[in-house]
Amino acid sequence: MRKKRLLALTAGMAAALLLLAGCKSSPTVAPPAQPPPADSEKGSLKIVYFTEDQFKTDYGNFFKKHHPDIDIQIIPALVSNGRKMTPVESSVLMDQKPDIVSASLLSDLSQSGKLLDLEQLMKQDQMEQNQFSSTALEAIRVNYGGGSSLVALSPSFQTAALYYNKAIFDRLNIPYPTSDMSWRSVLQLAERVARVEDGKPLYGLEYFGTPNTLMSNYIAGTGAESRSSDGRKAQYTLEANKRATNEFIDAVRNGAIYVPPESIPNGLKIKEHTLLRNKFAAGEAAMRIDNPSLIGTQKQIASGVPEFPAFPLSIVTDPINPQKPGQSIHVQVGDLFGIVSSSPNTKTAWQFIKFLIGPEMAAELEKTKPRVLSIRTDASKTRDGYHLEAFYSRKPLQNPSRSPVSVQTSMEIAAIATQEFNNMIYGRRNVTEGLQTIQDQVQKLLDQEFADKK
Repeated sequence: MRKKRLLALTAGMAAALLLLAGCKSSPTVAPPAQPPPADSEKGSLKIVYFTEDQFKTDYGNFFKKHHPDIDIQIIPALVSNGRKMTPVESSVLMDQKPDIVSASLLSDLSQSGKLLDLEQLMKQDQMEQNQFSSTALEAIRVNYGGGSSLVALSPSFQTAALYYNKAIFDRLNIPYPTSDMSWRSVLQLAERVARVEDGKPLYGLEYFGTPNTLMSNYIAGTGAESRSSDGRKAQYTLEANKRATNEFIDAVRNGAIYVPPESIPNGLKIKEHTLLRNKFAAGEAAMRIDNPSLIGTQKQIASGVPEFPAFPLSIVTDPINPQKPGQSIHVQVGDLFGIVSSSPNTKTAWQFIKFLIGPEMAAELEKTKPRVLSIRTDASKTRDGYHLEAFYSRKPLQNPSRSPVSVQTSMEIAAIATQEFNNMIYGRRNVTEGLQTIQDQVQKLLDQEFADKK
C-alpha cells in the first residue's frame, strides 16, 4: 500500500480531485482542546507553502509590514526538478515540524486529529462567525473537517458566475439567461445563439478555465457519476456519461461552446491574443462563465483594444445540477492554513491567521487578487459598479461519500481524464473510444488502489 501522499499542486487540481475522487471521509479523531490565544508581537513560525517566493508575493510581504517582529520560515511544498515543480512528500514536510500547514497536509492531519479547532480559538477571542462568508466556512468544514470541524481558514474563496452580453440577446430576440439554470438549459440557450453572421462565427458560451474542465463540470452537472457509490467501480461508459459527453462534444462542433486552440503562438498583440482566449470580450460569444476578475478585465480590454465593442454586461449565478440546487462546483477555498496541534507557537500562529482573515488583508486582496472573493462579509460587494450577489449566493458542492483514494491515485485519474477529454474535444478520438479508454485505465487504478488496502 502506498502510505505516503503527495501534496496537491494547485487549488485547481484540488477541485479536480474532489470531483474525480470524491470527498474525504470524516476525521477519525476529534481536534484536541486548545490553549487560549493571546496577542504577541514577537515570535517565529514555520509555514508550509508552495514556495517561499510565492508566499512573499501572496501574503508574506504585506504581513511583514504590519508584524515586522514575527519571523517566518517557509517550508517549500514544491521543489524545482529542472523545468518541473515536484511536490514534496508529506512525511518530509512534517519532519521539519511546521507550525502552520496548507494544501493536502490539511487532509492528512485532520484525519488524525492533529490540527487545532480554530472555531474554539474564535470563540475565545469573541470573534463572531457571521463576520465571515457562510459559503466559505461550509466549504472548509465539508472538505477538511468532516462536515463539522473548522480546522483551517483562508482569507478568500473562489467561485464563478455566468456573464452575458445583453445586446446579443436583444438583437436575436432570445430570452436572457437567468440564475439557477441547469447546465443543460444553459447549453440549449447557447445552441440558440450559435450561428455565422457575415462570415464570422457567433458562439454561445465560453469558459474561463480549460476546455477539459468545462467538459468535466458539464458532465457532472447533468448528474452523471464517474464512480460507483462505493467508489470502487469506474462508470465512464454508462449511458448517463455517454449522453452528457456527446451533448458537450456536439456543442463544441456546432459552435455553441467555444474552445480555444490547443496552442497559441507567443508574441501575439493584445487584440490577437484576446480574440483567441476571450471571445466574450470581443463581442463574439454571448455568455461566459468566469470569476469576479472578468469585470476588471472587461474594463481593461475596452480601453486597450478600442476595436472591441462596448456592450451592456449582466451577471447571474452559474449553472447548477438540478439534483443539487443552490450548490456550485465552482465554490472552492484555496490558500487554507491550519495550525498543527503539537506546535509550540500556537499563539503566534493564531495571530498570523487572524491577520489573514482581517480587514487589512481583505482590502489588499481586492487589489492584488481580483479573481477571488474575501471571506469577510464586510468586504465590498461591488466591483466597478457591478453587484456581486451572484458570486456569494452559492453553497459548496456536496459530493457523495465514497471510499477515498490516495492523492497519488486521484492525480493519476485526473491526468487520464484530462488527456482523453482533450482527445475528444480536439477530434483525436470519438466519444466511444475516449470514454472506453478512460474506463479501462481508471478501473485498473481503482483495482490496484483497493487491492493495496486489503
